[in-house]
Amino acid sequence: MMHFQRLCQKALTMIAITLVIHAQAQTLIWRDEFNKTKLDDEKWTREVGGSGFGNGELQYYTSGESNVFIGSKTNASDTGYLVIEARRENYGIAPENRQFTSGRINTSGKFNFKYGTIEARMKLPNLQNGLWPAFWMLGANYPSVGWPRSGEIDILEAGFRDDWQNNVANRKNNTTVHWFQDNFQEIDPNAPGNGWWGNASATNSITIPGNFNDSFHNFKIVWTPTNIIGYVDNVQYYNFAIPANDANITEFNNPFYFILNLAVGGSNFVGITDPAQITAPLPAQFQIDYIRVYSNTNTEFFTTQNLPRQTGTFGVFTETKPVNGSLGTAPNIEVWNNLAAASTTAFEGSNVLSFTANPGNWFGMAIPTGATNIKNMQNFVDGTLRFHMKTTSAWPFSIGVISTINGNAQGGTQQKTVRLDPAAGNQYGLVRDGAWHEVVIPLTAFGNVEFRSISNMFYIVGDSPSSPVTFAIDNVYWQDGTKITPQNGDYVLYSDTKTGVDKFDQGVDGNFFVWEATLTPQATTPAEGSNALSFVNANKGWFGAAFTASAMHNLTAYKNPNGKLVFSMKTSDTTTPFYIGMKSGTRDGEGQKWISFAPGTTPYGFQRNGTWQVVQIPMSDFSDAVNLMEVNQLFQILGTGNITNIAIDNIYFTGGSIAEPDGNAAPVVNAGVDKNVSLPANSVILNGTATDSDGTIASYTWTRLSGPNSPTLTGANTANLTASGLVAGTYVFRLTATDNQGASSFDDATVTVTSNTPPTANAGTDRALTLPTNSVVINGTGTDTNGTITGYAWTIISGPITPALTNANTANVTASNLIQGTYVLRLTVTDNGGLTGTDDVNVVVSGNSGHTIPGIVQAESYSAMSGVQTEATGDTGGGTNVGWIETGDYMDYAVNVASAGSYTVRFRVAAPATGGQIQLRSGTTVLASSTITTATGGWQTWATLSTTATLAAGTQTLRVYAAVGGFNLNWIEFATSTPVTNLALNKSVEVSSTENAGTPGSAAVDGNAATRWSSTFSDPQWIYVDLGATYNISRVKITWETASSKDYQVQLSANTSSWPTVLKTVAGNTTLVNDHTGLSGSGRYLRIYSTARNTAYGVSIFELEVYGASGARIATAEYDSEEDNITLYPNPARNIVHVEGATNGTPVRAFNTAGSRTFSYIVTEGTIDISNLPSGAYILDFNNGIKTIRKKLIKQ
Repeated sequence: MMHFQRLCQKALTMIAITLVIHAQAQTLIWRDEFNKTKLDDEKWTREVGGSGFGNGELQYYTSGESNVFIGSKTNASDTGYLVIEARRENYGIAPENRQFTSGRINTSGKFNFKYGTIEARMKLPNLQNGLWPAFWMLGANYPSVGWPRSGEIDILEAGFRDDWQNNVANRKNNTTVHWFQDNFQEIDPNAPGNGWWGNASATNSITIPGNFNDSFHNFKIVWTPTNIIGYVDNVQYYNFAIPANDANITEFNNPFYFILNLAVGGSNFVGITDPAQITAPLPAQFQIDYIRVYSNTNTEFFTTQNLPRQTGTFGVFTETKPVNGSLGTAPNIEVWNNLAAASTTAFEGSNVLSFTANPGNWFGMAIPTGATNIKNMQNFVDGTLRFHMKTTSAWPFSIGVISTINGNAQGGTQQKTVRLDPAAGNQYGLVRDGAWHEVVIPLTAFGNVEFRSISNMFYIVGDSPSSPVTFAIDNVYWQDGTKITPQNGDYVLYSDTKTGVDKFDQGVDGNFFVWEATLTPQATTPAEGSNALSFVNANKGWFGAAFTASAMHNLTAYKNPNGKLVFSMKTSDTTTPFYIGMKSGTRDGEGQKWISFAPGTTPYGFQRNGTWQVVQIPMSDFSDAVNLMEVNQLFQILGTGNITNIAIDNIYFTGGSIAEPDGNAAPVVNAGVDKNVSLPANSVILNGTATDSDGTIASYTWTRLSGPNSPTLTGANTANLTASGLVAGTYVFRLTATDNQGASSFDDATVTVTSNTPPTANAGTDRALTLPTNSVVINGTGTDTNGTITGYAWTIISGPITPALTNANTANVTASNLIQGTYVLRLTVTDNGGLTGTDDVNVVVSGNSGHTIPGIVQAESYSAMSGVQTEATGDTGGGTNVGWIETGDYMDYAVNVASAGSYTVRFRVAAPATGGQIQLRSGTTVLASSTITTATGGWQTWATLSTTATLAAGTQTLRVYAAVGGFNLNWIEFATSTPVTNLALNKSVEVSSTENAGTPGSAAVDGNAATRWSSTFSDPQWIYVDLGATYNISRVKITWETASSKDYQVQLSANTSSWPTVLKTVAGNTTLVNDHTGLSGSGRYLRIYSTARNTAYGVSIFELEVYGASGARIATAEYDSEEDNITLYPNPARNIVHVEGATNGTPVRAFNTAGSRTFSYIVTEGTIDISNLPSGAYILDFNNGIKTIRKKLIKQ
């Protein structure tokens, strides 16, 4: 995710032409198909907190399954994908209290890699406005060097401020790389001397035709030593060239790890810091189907799944201790600082670590594993670090261990040490009398450590001593332990009188700690017995305390409907907020859950009245975040402010049944690489593997999940499968492995079978149109005798203009905005093997004698004009509009008025300012006039002006004259009068569904307000009515029953195979009568298409009414001029055109029929040479110095 500002841009090669890349065979080295019941904590770690993460984000990332989970919460069969869900809910403790929650996970310390191909299939939520999903990577050295020195690769980032402001947030993905520009102060001498300023980046984006929240899309990065290349749906749009031998950019030659998160708001990327401005629908789900990593030539990777779990006793520095594993007889010893060797007798064997630290500097040494010898010590989380030590010094020592996630550059990655300080009391067995003593430290005491990837098994450090400090260390080893596992009854944490199956023994099983002396004990009457935990504030502005276990607790026996945490509590403080919590795991924030006891609320019935009350919290309120298999803080209290008084007593867990067994890790299964088979070969061998860190593999089972037939499976109960009898298509085979304790896991492999015979395309029969019809639907097909068709693509090969193509990536395409001429369209089909076939179709468009009135006349279809130009329009329906209209400009139109009478005339205009005046003229007579009194908001922001005119019948020329210019014009509509006939009454209808026989579709058009059509209870739903003929629709009225539609469109079609015209889009409807007037569109079939309901029921319509006039949208007409003093011949012409009526030297400009100037000429000896002009229809402008005369020319 992007941080702070950019300093410079470097080495970014952007692709101007999109390129489809077919995946080559690569070795799969890591994947998560998210096919387990919950997030795999062997691969991922949840990040927790509400700090804003350097970006001013507004959410709190929780460790609970309410925000990160697998599959649907409501449908157990809907699984196999990861969900990160953002919710609008208050969570967190000041200063990290937030109004939103979400999730963030990473693979740091569990999977790091350098170079490879990353593929992810993901579906984004609706991001408008304020959501920020990201799939990205940070350098694995981030804990040690910080950002941006670690480097960053953003594969997916969406929801950028400019994108949601331009309403493309759901269509646009941004890919960026960040690095630290080492010479940033040379580039900018005024830059501050800090690393944040040195952030350099290179970014690009892709905008897709659809929306990322409509369906899953494929995101891919190919990372090599020379390039980072980005794709969406196999379309390349990003290419960052990594500079060779550039000391300023070395980040991208180091390992990285993954991060997935869904942020809410943020000052840095989204540009929203006010929670009230978050308008995106919540809860919102970021869904990930899979993530796969393939190797390339230079790939290196580390994964803890390949590391065996150590068990029993592990030797770090010991010679005689019996061990199950060790660092060897001569482990590497690192002296970090200020330690000189000292002589002493070893505790055991012959080797000893003996040193003297002198005053004036800190001291330290360590026993690392070595970079290629990382140890998976997860089985030791409930164990101890043991060593023998002797000293006479009273100087404090700090003992620690380090994992690959730890470092000192970022506060959130620093490991926690155990301090041996005589002044603090707990020495863990150390006696400072100069003799050897065993020190035993529970490994739970070392906070924020990832035990799956330990890189340093032991270290000791101390501050600068005031006098020489001599100490010796020997016999260092790790010892695994046994969790405390109460079951079949109550477990008593703190009570004088309560009995149960077991009780927390303070001083043995752990202790109750007040955090940083924030509470002071005070006397009170206990709830029971003679003791209670009673405190007043210590005026620190916050307070906290916890029962912290020295051995992990397995509390899974209380993971049932009857399991509860029960305690007595009292306070008379009515203003100070506090929380009751529980925590599992070894990393900061991991497995943490806080339950709010806010002022003014009565959680679990608790009242702040100063009397003892019993609080019972169901364990299910904790277990969504807390892993009950490894609880290390059994009871926590944390508050903000200075609480007047607080007392707790009689704490226990009740409702215990049988605990879940501990320690059996499920096997890790790999079904092998995906395979491709080309017919006539029809068999494949899949080589699977499975490992079990704490046992053996007992069985293998292969099954076919999907495929075009049922092939023969040989070796289905072994690791290696042979599948034969394959046919063309895609198969998915699953390998399931079960270990010797009954735990199982699975993995899938895909086999794609293709042949080398290309598919056959059929673009359909040639088509002929006569204007004003200016669109055509072409139905193509594709066949493949040995596979399937996977893609269609229509393109324009030739034609007088480039028309608009709708559904160009489907079998059936619609070509619109056609003008007179011949077009050639090509259909290309692609099969599942990547081969293609093509076929062409001709479309011949003929002209007509004039535009029919009543009807719609396109502004660009003039027969003559003065001063105007044309351009692509942004108005509904697309096409072309007339622009650059200045005072005195005009356009003439040849029309055929069906009958004399009064007509409503509507002008479709765009004007950034008021004052423009449009006149409709016949000769010099002004028939109608309309003035723009309200600015539309821009040159492509459209509105409709209405007036009336009396027209004579028959063929004639009407002129649209700019009495005052300053506007664009898209079309002119002529309607006989306001339609009064309901065109839908008793017409034929089709519906998506009916609720029952009593609510048919016909009831919506029967004119009876007491009857209705009602659908089934799901989205989407639709109803369409056949009007019986083509009409220009100007009004649609819908009378809903209470079960109305919230979001819907009013659509038109000529044939129901596609619905290209959207008359109206409605979002957030709350009324039951929707009367849409001022509509403009032509079609025979009208559809109401609902995508979201207002109730839990279906959608229900009492009456659907449609009004309009007969006629259809008129296409562009032929050009000509009303001037007679210039004559062209021959016309059509090939090379030389003779010009009569224009003097030599007259300039001539040639425009194509889309209004774009193509060539310029000079009349020479009564001719112009057009040999360089491509074939087609053109408009020639002759400028005689007084006026411009326009003539039409056909170039053969």
